[in-house]
Amino acid sequence: MIVLLPVLVAVPCEVVAQVSPTASRSWLFGGLGVATLGESGLSAVAGLSHQRGRHLFALRATAVLGFTDNDLQDSVVDIGLLYGRASTGQARGRHLSAVVGLSLIELSLSERQHTIGVPVAVEGSVDTPFVGIGLKGFANLNPVLPYAGLVLVLKLGRLR
Repeated sequence: MIVLLPVLVAVPCEVVAQVSPTASRSWLFGGLGVATLGESGLSAVAGLSHQRGRHLFALRATAVLGFTDNDLQDSVVDIGLLYGRASTGQARGRHLSAVVGLSLIELSLSERQHTIGVPVAVEGSVDTPFVGIGLKGFANLNPVLPYAGLVLVLKLGRLR
């Protein structure tokens, strides 16, 4: 035993805490970006996500403003509940996810309309234990006016 002690002390080893693959985490997110609605568009997204293992649930609101010749033409607001899959590995804080769901949409075109849509989103982010930043691509497939966008997202919460 005394002979092994100098060997154990002299051999460098790295101790890494392992996160359980079924550990749950939750975070708030919000972001701004661009969208396709009219000739050009601006988008904003905000919501709450909860992940347990590979299962990801999100409650998300998205607003899109469409411009034609620098005049506001159309606007869309949707609120959706989404489910998908996400990475569980915490290698260097990278996080990937894809979700799909159901949303209620209010469209302000020539007149105000309401419809139901199918929101989809993919996201890639780099996360610290409590703050993350990433890109989220989203789309909403609906019978009135499908749209899509890309936002820069800030995440706050328990991310690892």
